[in-house]
Amino acid sequence: MLIDEADVFIRREIVEDYPTLSHFRNLSEEGQCYFIIAGFWDLYEAAVLNYHSPIKNFGESITIGALELEACWKLAIEPMKMLGIDYAKEELIEQIIIKTRQRANLMATVCDEMLKNLPAEAQVLTKKEIICALKNQAISEALGGWSQLTDDKQAACLDRIIVYATVKKGKFKLSEIMTLLDQYQYDYTTEQLMQSLTRLELAFIIRRDEESIYHYCVPLFREMLLRQEVDRLLKHEFLN
Repeated sequence: MLIDEADVFIRREIVEDYPTLSHFRNLSEEGQCYFIIAGFWDLYEAAVLNYHSPIKNFGESITIGALELEACWKLAIEPMKMLGIDYAKEELIEQIIIKTRQRANLMATVCDEMLKNLPAEAQVLTKKEIICALKNQAISEALGGWSQLTDDKQAACLDRIIVYATVKKGKFKLSEIMTLLDQYQYDYTTEQLMQSLTRLELAFIIRRDEESIYHYCVPLFREMLLRQEVDRLLKHEFLN
């Protein structure tokens, strides 16, 4: 059984003391049914962080990240071929893949916007169509939602502080964030900070390398934020 976008369901289960999830676990342990549950932060908390949850250690947790490179090329090329449309240069496809960092939904949105920008009767996509697509409002909307990854207002505020404080530099260490928060005398716990970083990783906003340095995943996301007054936005978050 597949349960998609399960976060609302998980929140209701928590309020009601997990009646359905407990039943699901019993069915799974008896071998009567197997479950795939897809969601975001509420599901992650229930499956990984909450020791009272019946789906803690219920199964394997899989984080969905970037699309495979070969699949990205197919996504950019094959639908266009079916429409009789080609790219002027292969480098244009590479630019799309790099800018979207292989996020399937962003690639699909860029391709859709390119088609909308393509002049009537034209059959070749050029740099002009790609630049227009990458800067289109539809991309900003596809990247939206990052500022409210959780219903917990304090947690969402901490998410935004981390991003506004680091997006200019493009990479950062945990110690740098802790120093900033301490300078502003921001009230937080280490657990809350680590959960914010995990939430931003799950949202494919940042990634942590082998040296525990965090980097931004999607160039388009950074470009979108750098067009805003991030310093002013950061100060606003600390004042709230």
